Amino acid sequence: MKLAVIAVQTLLAALLATAPAAMAQAPSRNGDVWDGRDHEPVPGVVHREERAAGIAPSTAQQRHENAVVEHEASKLISKSQRDDGDGASVSR
Repeated sequence: MKLAVIAVQTLLAALLATAPAAMAQAPSRNGDVWDGRDHEPVPGVVHREERAAGIAPSTAQQRHENAVVEHEASKLISKSQRDDGDGASVSR
């Protein structure tokens, strides 16, 4: 029993000794950058990688996707303008 207590105390002391060093390290994630790599998709990179992999959308499909995005953006802008009424800011 006494040996088990000594073993636990030794382990606890070792863990507590390394804790401050681990806490002092810089975070491995900072915004969109994790481990020094940007994880936010960049359209130019995505398109290049899709073409290289042979999975890029056709021109017609890309035009359709762009039109859908533009339509949704227009709806949001229109809704925002309606919600603001006369253009005065609305607290949200």
